[in-house]
Amino acid sequence: MPNGNNAGMLGLNFLVDVTPNLKLGAATYGAVTGEYGGLTTFGLTGELQQNLTDSWRVHGGVLLAAGVGQPVITRLVMALCFELMPA
Repeated sequence: MPNGNNAGMLGLNFLVDVTPNLKLGAATYGAVTGEYGGLTTFGLTGELQQNLTDSWRVHGGVLLAAGVGQPVITRLVMALCFELMPA
């Protein structure tokens, strides 16, 4: 969060396969812990995965969302994640 506080978020994504490696869709997240009670975000999300070997793949995602709630009035949220995992 902008002021350095942490917030635990719980979310739901609805993704559609565009290609075997690309998924796009909508997402919503809400704060469940921290000082951001009532914070809710709605936005667009995407995921990309690529096999590196027969045993490993890299997976990444992005979320671009706008949120409302106390004490945040309107906030643009962008989150990136990457992970390396067994295929």
